[in-house]
Amino acid sequence: MKEIYSREYRLTKPQEFQFVFQKARKIPSREHTILVRENDLGHPRLGLIVSKKCSKLAVERNRFKRIVRERFRREKDRIGGYDVLVIARPGLAKKDNRRLDSALERLWTTLAT
Repeated sequence: MKEIYSREYRLTKPQEFQFVFQKARKIPSREHTILVRENDLGHPRLGLIVSKKCSKLAVERNRFKRIVRERFRREKDRIGGYDVLVIARPGLAKKDNRRLDSALERLWTTLAT
């Protein structure tokens, strides 16, 4: 089965982001905060917020987004019908890929339960 991160699995419009912000369950960590809200679609959707406060370099911000998208792509079947918004925190550039991936794995596991 081909696992892709298609458009149907993304939060794209400002209204969709606002929907999550309104009544979200918050799951914090040192690297990022995850906001979660149930949707009626039957599948999860992902939104990312990575500001310049997290890292001045676009390369660092894009690296974080790639790691989050890849982890989401692998875990989306376990998550269920939720809209998930990942907000990066400052200091992101200091974290290596393995640490970010393991932190995300813990958070996805928390979300799946």
